[in-house]
Amino acid sequence: MTEYFRITGRNPIPFDALATGAADERYHLKTPQTGMDEPMTDAEVRAVLPRLPQKIRGHALQHGLSKITFPFSIKGSSDPDMEDARHDLTETLEDGRLYIETKGARGTRAVLQSKSNNAVAQSYKTIVYGEAMELGGRAVLGAPIKEHWLLNMQMTLYCEPYWRPAAATNLTDLVIVYNHDDADANHDNFLDIAAANLPGDVPGLTRVRITDENDLHSKFFLFARRTVGTPANFDHWLEAEAAGIPVFWGAVADPLRSAGNIVSDGANAAGSITTTILANLDHFKGRQRLYAALWTDDIVNTRFRLSWRWTWGFYAYNNWKRLGKVSTWQLCYLGTIDFDPMLYPSGGTIDRAEIVVEYQKHAADTCKCDYLMLLPEDESIMELAGASLLFPSPGDDSIEANGIADFPNSYMVVNATNDFFDFASRKAGFLTLQPGVNNRVYFKALSVAVGIDPFSQHMDVINNNDAPAASFHVTLDYLPQHTSPLE
Repeated sequence: MTEYFRITGRNPIPFDALATGAADERYHLKTPQTGMDEPMTDAEVRAVLPRLPQKIRGHALQHGLSKITFPFSIKGSSDPDMEDARHDLTETLEDGRLYIETKGARGTRAVLQSKSNNAVAQSYKTIVYGEAMELGGRAVLGAPIKEHWLLNMQMTLYCEPYWRPAAATNLTDLVIVYNHDDADANHDNFLDIAAANLPGDVPGLTRVRITDENDLHSKFFLFARRTVGTPANFDHWLEAEAAGIPVFWGAVADPLRSAGNIVSDGANAAGSITTTILANLDHFKGRQRLYAALWTDDIVNTRFRLSWRWTWGFYAYNNWKRLGKVSTWQLCYLGTIDFDPMLYPSGGTIDRAEIVVEYQKHAADTCKCDYLMLLPEDESIMELAGASLLFPSPGDDSIEANGIADFPNSYMVVNATNDFFDFASRKAGFLTLQPGVNNRVYFKALSVAVGIDPFSQHMDVINNNDAPAASFHVTLDYLPQHTSPLE
């Protein structure tokens, strides 16, 4: 039995007035409600697209839908009273549609709220589009004195696919995260989130606030998540000075780089950096992006290439790539590595692989490498590029509306002078967390110089962002998603 069932938005529409004692008793819920536990499949979403307004079809395809239908009635003491009730309902649905079409710039979000008698909390869904249809003509009750007019109607609501609680759960509050993962104690560029803190039926949404107290001026971030195997055994950060390098490479102390050291070659025309992973590769399975922190004084004649292999197999090669700026540390995306168990050579568990970064250059030119970084690509990864749009000041809850947090668009950074920045562009999806398992979330902050595409193969690493002391604080909130209303 439904105890609490209403729409909030431009106007409150309390279908539960009789059960909750709401002052507005014009709307009366009937049973049954259908679709409460059934997100639509991709095929079903595509099938209903012609019924949806043109401007919200893209939203439906990107986020998915659920379709909830139910009968209800409107009662009033006169025809004008009935028309007012219909107007309030129509205005609320239309304003909610405008909110979706303009991505929150106009209109008021319309939210469906539900709670059964046995539930401990209310559940919420944002309404994408709604339509109410009359079922037959209007009937007059209490004739001949015409005490009430009655209008029977059918509601169809196209909502976001999953139910959410009223508010997000704070997982971390200003926890320090370093911009590297070297041998120094607690110098990690990741956060571990325990399974017990992540309820839900499907991956939940996140809200991230990064406080850049060291004033690293970072306006480009990489976020990624890993849950496969044991995340703690996935060694994603590989220092170049600890790798297998030719004798002509020289390890050079540099207090402004990760772990305080780099490797450098200024006398040879070609070479390589070989990292050997000696571990059960089940901990590495999946698609991993490889980034390398590189530097060269000749971007025309110096190029780099990723190759990798199982120790006794053949090398898999990626394309050669060049850096975008001369004499500047840059994080270069060299390609992906597919640790697929189906590709293992016969012979059981694989516990050895080689990752090689090759380079070619003029002998007199210099190239340097600080570290290699693996980021999981096949679970949840996101790239964010910043803009100079001021975000709400600390403590401003304007990114929440109607009792439900405005996810998944809430990513922001605040620097040492307390300036907030929203992110102008995003690539590779949203950062989500997988419920019911341990999650490790990786962070990497960069500075992107003017004229360099932040989503290209290379990004500037300036302002000593990789120095041993480089760090920022992360506040991470989690909004679980459920296929059915909360019980």
